[in-house]
Order: sequence, then C-alpha cells, then structure tokens
Amino acid sequence: MLELFKPKRVQIERTSDEEFNFTIENYVDLYEVEKQTKIRVDTLRKWARQGKLKTIRVGGKQGPHLVHISTLKELIERQEKGLN
Repeated sequence: MLELFKPKRVQIERTSDEEFNFTIENYVDLYEVEKQTKIRVDTLRKWARQGKLKTIRVGGKQGPHLVHISTLKELIERQEKGLN
C-alpha cells in the first residue's frame, strides 16, 4: 500500500449541514496519481471537474483533490487495457 499520509481524521466540506469525517490513509493526491499513471496533473484535475475521476477535496473548493486507492487501481487497470 502507498504510505504517503499518516492516518488522521479531517473534516471535509459538504454541501449539506452534515459533517463528514474520514481516514485519509486510503487516499493519495493527484501528484502521486501522476507518478503512478504518467497522466498529467492538469488532465487529472480536468477529469475531476468533469466527473470522470472520482475525487474528494479537503479544505473546500481551493483544497487539493484526493483519490481513493481503489479508484487509482481502477485507473491503472483501464490504462493497461488501453481504455484511457
């Protein structure tokens, strides 16, 4: 497993009044996704905005996009099959 972040609890911004907490240990940032897939960060950000890449944002609209490890694995599998 990728060991980029130490597990910790963070609060992410939600569209409702509900608070949502998660453990960050299973998430990587777009720079790590770029290293693993060779897909440029700008393209990954574009895909996230378009809904083609599932991400969460920590810290509101200006915060970094984070990608779950399972989503990264799916992206790598699609890339290996030539589907990207």
